Amino acid sequence: MTSREKGWVAALSVLAVLALIELFYIPGHNPWLEALNNAGHLPVFGLLAIAILHLVKLARPSLRARPALAYGIALALSAALGALSEGVQHFTPRDADITDLLRDVVGAASFLALYAAIRDRDLREARAQRPRLKPALLAVTGLLWLAGGWPLLVWTAAYVQRQLQLPVLCDFDSRLSTRFLEANGTQLEFGATSDITGVEARGTRMVFEASEWPGVEIIDVYPDWTEHDSLVLDLTVESDQPLVVALSAFDRDHNQTMEDRFTRGFTLDPGRQRLAVSLGHVIVGPRSRTMDVEHMEGVRIFSDSSAKGRSVLLERLYLK
Repeated sequence: MTSREKGWVAALSVLAVLALIELFYIPGHNPWLEALNNAGHLPVFGLLAIAILHLVKLARPSLRARPALAYGIALALSAALGALSEGVQHFTPRDADITDLLRDVVGAASFLALYAAIRDRDLREARAQRPRLKPALLAVTGLLWLAGGWPLLVWTAAYVQRQLQLPVLCDFDSRLSTRFLEANGTQLEFGATSDITGVEARGTRMVFEASEWPGVEIIDVYPDWTEHDSLVLDLTVESDQPLVVALSAFDRDHNQTMEDRFTRGFTLDPGRQRLAVSLGHVIVGPRSRTMDVEHMEGVRIFSDSSAKGRSVLLERLYLK
């Protein structure tokens, strides 16, 4: 087998392996795993782009003298394969996503820039003649990696902070903590300030909209509640009239029905309030089973359609 044939075999082997990796998905129940899966597009398509670059140079040796064109073709082909992979995902459990295609392109561009900066022998003379070329390419690589991996870095910081602030499950005045919030029929104003009771309180203002059950869900809460006795929520009712607010909690086995979770309603007077629920009541919340408080999944704070236009300031959710 000639060196040219060996090069083809090696490059095609890399393409096959990378294709399998692209179709592989790490299942999980939390945003960090989703961010990890998304960040995985960078190295996968980065290595894929380098393999394609080698194939392009093997197929057209004349392109070695025209590196800009060779790199452009490699990037374009990588983007085309990214678009193809997103189309294939229509037939898999994963969903096609234009942002995934953008991550594919960012990964391809960043690794091509890195390869051009430190490895490509065809650019050795260019790097020697232009001393600023290498640091410029490395800077581009770093910026692209930062852009592509930023969500993973932020979610990592959010989970680390959550671990450090236990037994607080959600500090509604923390930008990292409020990444775990999902609004449903509400408008959220992060870092809002309320002095309706005469004492400044900071948190997240939840303004109820026209919806049957408007509220907010704290997703992927810290799961193990077994060492605690109660779930506590501090909030402020920003109104001069009483307001009905419900607190709900569910575990990973939740079947998405009201009967399979814990839910309790409260009629709250205006001003600052503290809602406390015994975990004993949470455990017996589901009708046909007991709650698995070692593997909790989420907490929901909501009201009904009568709350339209009214608001509460969420301050802190914690275990006691």
